[in-house]
Amino acid sequence: MNFKKILFATLFSAGCLYVSAQETMQVTTTEEVFAPHWYLQAQAGFQNTLGEVDWADLNSFNAQLAVGYQFSPILGARLKVDGWQSRGGSEIKGDIYKWKWNYVTPGLNLTLDLSNLFWGYKIDRRWALGVFGGAGVNFAFNNDEAGDAYNKLYAALVAAGMNPASNDRALRYYWKDNKVSLVGQFGLNFDYRFNDRLSAGIEANWNTLTDRYNSKKAKNADWYFNTLLGLRVNLGPTHKTKTTVTDVPVFRDTIYIHDTIYVTVEKPVSGQPGEAAEYGDMIRRDIFFIIAGSKVSDDQMGKVQDLVAFLNKNPKAKLSVTGYADKGTGNPTINKGYAQKRAQSVADILVNQFGIDKSRLIVDSKGDTEQPYAENNKNRVTICISE
Repeated sequence: MNFKKILFATLFSAGCLYVSAQETMQVTTTEEVFAPHWYLQAQAGFQNTLGEVDWADLNSFNAQLAVGYQFSPILGARLKVDGWQSRGGSEIKGDIYKWKWNYVTPGLNLTLDLSNLFWGYKIDRRWALGVFGGAGVNFAFNNDEAGDAYNKLYAALVAAGMNPASNDRALRYYWKDNKVSLVGQFGLNFDYRFNDRLSAGIEANWNTLTDRYNSKKAKNADWYFNTLLGLRVNLGPTHKTKTTVTDVPVFRDTIYIHDTIYVTVEKPVSGQPGEAAEYGDMIRRDIFFIIAGSKVSDDQMGKVQDLVAFLNKNPKAKLSVTGYADKGTGNPTINKGYAQKRAQSVADILVNQFGIDKSRLIVDSKGDTEQPYAENNKNRVTICISE
């Protein structure tokens, strides 16, 4: 073999390897992700206005309508209007004096979905636990009964030898016609989802106003508490299918022919999305999950079956099962839990559904401390590599 042939073969092989490094293949993956959406809510129930007489004497009816927008699996906002009736009461020498009035309160609340925050977003979850807080403006009116009570209480205090001008039970903050007050609001809600459009729920909210709301001077803020049952209707889809197309680099295995000519065979790079390395006695499968999810989806089960076939074919082989979470969402504590659940989910399927001995599995999780993929959403993954 002369020098020119050797030089030609060397340059030819280097050129092939360089070109192959620039080549890519497209891999398409899909996942179900949260979709922002509007919703309507209608509720009705009971109100209790804080006072000094029996609890039952201060109960009345209440109703609430709201339109809201869910920005993310965790955060939302709603514009709501509640109203109907509040009650007040006072007692002098064993005699009870009661009155009621009407009100309406528009308000703006921020909502926080605790179930998605602490347990991760799942499109098939049936229940949701949340908290909310905000502020509004209370418009109170029809306070005529308080005027009648004011006159009766004044006369009763005088008859009892008490000074109405200094006695807090004398409705010293009695207001006529109407009253406007700022109100702070916060509460809890629990919803049960029938389907993507409809859910039913219960809500408890607490509302605080100025001391003058119930016409009595109490030297502290007035409160009313609502307990409501109702329905929520989502006005759009709550989740959608996200398709990602990724350019994956490929390499070429180089084989010598007669020590001079190179032939190349194309293979995907080890561990790239949608493909896996499987060379002789080795295998790698990357099992992807939806955001905040730890359930192996149907379209990923084929990879699990590949692992089962490999382990059955290689009875002495062990499998490293490592879970990951993406840094782009959640926080390190939450993501650590997601990664652990993703790894354990794959391990449980291998053991419980396919009878793989758990001693052959090495289960680990990295949380979001390591990011095996450059694309953020690809790091919601469990990587399985034979050992």
